[in-house]
Amino acid sequence: MPEQVISRDGTPIAFERSGSGHAIILIGGILSDRGGMAALSEALTDHFTTMAIDRRGRGDSGDGKSYAVKKEIEDIAALIEALGNRPTLFGHSSGAALALHAAATGLPINSLILYEPPFSSEDAPEAEDTYVAEVEGHLHAGRHAEAIKAFLAASGVPDEMAAAMAADPARLRSAPSMANDLDLMGVSTGGRLPADIARRVPVPTLLLTGDQSPVFFQETAHRLGQLIPDARVAVLTGADHSAAPQIVAPAVATFLIEMHQDRVTIARKTEEHLSGEG
Repeated sequence: MPEQVISRDGTPIAFERSGSGHAIILIGGILSDRGGMAALSEALTDHFTTMAIDRRGRGDSGDGKSYAVKKEIEDIAALIEALGNRPTLFGHSSGAALALHAAATGLPINSLILYEPPFSSEDAPEAEDTYVAEVEGHLHAGRHAEAIKAFLAASGVPDEMAAAMAADPARLRSAPSMANDLDLMGVSTGGRLPADIARRVPVPTLLLTGDQSPVFFQETAHRLGQLIPDARVAVLTGADHSAAPQIVAPAVATFLIEMHQDRVTIARKTEEHLSGEG
């Protein structure tokens, strides 16, 4: 059964907690609720506490009065406050874009893991994303299934599969939240990478991308790795944008274990140095 916290604007935000150990908040992408993170959560729970979140307007979370990046960051802040310690944020796709924005605001987190945030290079020419106007038009008119199909078609999903996904009740309910994901993806500026935001991330960061993913995802991961002050990039063999848990979980665990070891080593050396001065 999901637990919940109350966000700053009074919106209930649901999450599901599993496992024990250092906490990882799992944030899904467009049209995804916490169920989309269930397999990854299960793969991590032997060593970590996972908290898979229903972003507002999805699953068992409330809608609130509006969608905005700021409000979704406040949702994450409420969960961190209830947790009472500094977790890792893990985001997939547009959920990775949200995690990046949240980390840059200085939320009290331990580290950040981003799996293929959907940006283009900040130097890329502004894209003509005509599908965005189509998606937004359908949303404004309440044609949620058509909005979903238009987005999925633009993403290369076959028509038959897109139609089946657009008929799913959970996705239909979450369709209005698509507008916020499009904002997170920076479609108003051609999807260009938010370099200024990346430079403000204050915590150790792991960028993950699959060697079977479209090239622009891989390029984005490497560019973010250059922009975020303390970042490393891992290209996962055999992985694509779907983020298969049996490939992703070991990379996540390795990063967090190595980061902990590095901090213990630094603390020990600092203590030895101070003892020597005394």
